[in-house]
Amino acid sequence: MCKNYSAMLALTVQLGVLTFGAPLAQAQITVGPNIDVSSARASTPHLEVVIAADPENPNGLIACSMVPDGVAAYISDNGGVTWSAPVIVTGAPRINDPTCAYGPGGVVYFAHKLKETAGPSDLDRLEVHRSRDGGKTWDEMIRGPQTTDRPWIAVDMRPERGPWGRLYVSYNYHVHGEATELNHSGDAGWLNAVALQASDDGGKTFTTFAMRALVGDSAHPHRQPDMGGTAVLSDGTVVVLYEHAVGGGLNPKTHKTFIVQSALMLLRSSDRGDSFEPVNTVADIKTSYNEPHTRGVTATLAVDPGSPAFRDRLYTVWGDVRTGRTEIMIASSPDKGKTWSAPVTVSDAPQAARDSGGPDQFMPTVAVNKEGIVGVLWYDRRDNPNNRDYYARFSASLDGGATWLKSVRVSSSANEPGKKGGSVTNGDTSGLAASADGRFHALWIDNRTGTPQAWTAAITVAGKPVAAGR
Repeated sequence: MCKNYSAMLALTVQLGVLTFGAPLAQAQITVGPNIDVSSARASTPHLEVVIAADPENPNGLIACSMVPDGVAAYISDNGGVTWSAPVIVTGAPRINDPTCAYGPGGVVYFAHKLKETAGPSDLDRLEVHRSRDGGKTWDEMIRGPQTTDRPWIAVDMRPERGPWGRLYVSYNYHVHGEATELNHSGDAGWLNAVALQASDDGGKTFTTFAMRALVGDSAHPHRQPDMGGTAVLSDGTVVVLYEHAVGGGLNPKTHKTFIVQSALMLLRSSDRGDSFEPVNTVADIKTSYNEPHTRGVTATLAVDPGSPAFRDRLYTVWGDVRTGRTEIMIASSPDKGKTWSAPVTVSDAPQAARDSGGPDQFMPTVAVNKEGIVGVLWYDRRDNPNNRDYYARFSASLDGGATWLKSVRVSSSANEPGKKGGSVTNGDTSGLAASADGRFHALWIDNRTGTPQAWTAAITVAGKPVAAGR
């Protein structure tokens, strides 16, 4: 049993917004108690989390996280009330970047990168864990394809795709020239690329390989894709989101590449992963990648699973510093990723005059429930004058992302890295999933116990979605 550290009662917030010149019906956001997902490993620091919900079973959830020298997965079969800890992988030179998803009939996938020998990340492989019974038992780990950086998985669950579903993995891939060593310390002789592969046998074999390289120019030869996610639409179209970042030397604040300009891009495959269509631009952005206290995976992606008003509508959220602080923005696509709306600001923290700057909001993630309600979770510093600590916060849209309800705090305790360990960002991702009963399940890291742990809360948004023009 997982210990519940939250003494608060469920939080209910009455909210109203205006859209299309008429008032929406009153909406409610209800946040349930905070639950320590990783309490089975209470002394182990956790960071960088992802969560997935079984679209066929409202009680099925998987949460995955990085731990020191490895990754771990947690399963709930009662809608997030309690969690088991069935999988942990450690002991290799590098194990990181967890991702997870559900397939049909209780199939669960947990994947991550693993490097079996010393050397650069060009030698990393995808490792796939799968369960056939909702996470109770797990097959032996499967060694997948070469995967350089930040894989994301998604599953086509249509019946014609078979008992495993069609498993897709997207990732950053390095293309090296004939005389280039397998490292990427310089800009010459290699290119970053976006890759997509597919498997019909539960990850044992991958039978497709689609790839598009990011081509530079003489002024800025270095281009990198910050991978943001993969989704499958109702007709089987696969979409891959990434930030196309133009590098301009070393950033002394982060010891990573300094990004001089960037844009969010979406690649589509309408032939089951055999090829990519030409890229579509989502938005030009001012990336948060350059800021060490808000740096993470810049953008994430979600698709409406089939609501009457917004079926197949795509949403992407990201952290943007165009106003001088990091804020959360969203854009949506009504035509399966071909065109995108103008960005809208989701985070609603007022600008504050403080010596520490901000307040910053960062680490956004997005999910859409079966009714077409869009939820966004992020880390927020409005209540933290030092602009280092944070709470997890949530907002929702009932009109396809055009307007947003007043946000609410999800975590009942702040992450305080100066007092209790951990870091100001705790990795590169937070988690949000929508379950089959329409609830949202948030997943974040905070260190209220003295050790950074993975926490969750169930969130209910009561209200009727309204389509544009209605």
